Amino acid sequence: MLTMILREAGAVACFLADRGFRRVSFIKLLLQQTEHTFLVRLAENVKVQSRRGARTLRRWGLQPVRAVDLGWVDLRQDAAVQIRVVGIWAKGHRELWWLATNRSDSLARLVAFYDRRMAIEEQIRDTKGARFGFALVWTQIKTPESLARFVLLIGLAVLLLTAVGHAVAQRDPSIRLPCITKGPRLSLLSVGLLLWPILQSQLVITTRFLDDHLPPPALRSFSWLNRYGKRK
Repeated sequence: MLTMILREAGAVACFLADRGFRRVSFIKLLLQQTEHTFLVRLAENVKVQSRRGARTLRRWGLQPVRAVDLGWVDLRQDAAVQIRVVGIWAKGHRELWWLATNRSDSLARLVAFYDRRMAIEEQIRDTKGARFGFALVWTQIKTPESLARFVLLIGLAVLLLTAVGHAVAQRDPSIRLPCITKGPRLSLLSVGLLLWPILQSQLVITTRFLDDHLPPPALRSFSWLNRYGKRK
């Protein structure tokens, strides 16, 4: 359904998935969506087969602040699927990332894309959280049709409140409770949700307002990876 919606909208997506979606069957499904790309995090116990032999990802012994591009390799012992696999242990990260992808970008670009998954996690927290979010953690949906309608409504609410939060934060950045080590403690959506009861009578929500105040996705720089070059 998602790929159908993207096709109708004329949009191209890059799907980001954590280790919970590392199944070969899911990667095969993603490979069939040739107009889209993906980055899926792998577990370290996955075996890959390359020109340098077969071994688990853990046995590559990747160290902190290091990266490796294995190129296109066979995944699993039975060579269930062929995919590009890269490993990155970024500075300050507690764990390394083993990523399966069909993209040909440089390592720096791949990591910048996958790093956006953290923003997705933030949005999940905002929608499920009972403290600063929509408190959907206790919500139960019984039918797929109801879930589809519910997700659409939540999506519209997220767009609206994020735009409101961004408009407020542009005037007063301190409203997000900035932290030197961890960044802003309140997301734009949380700011919008907290202040909406006060601002709803003062704001006129139009498509122009949304265009002006929905911040574009920002990619962080991982310039230290540029020395690894781009895989041909």
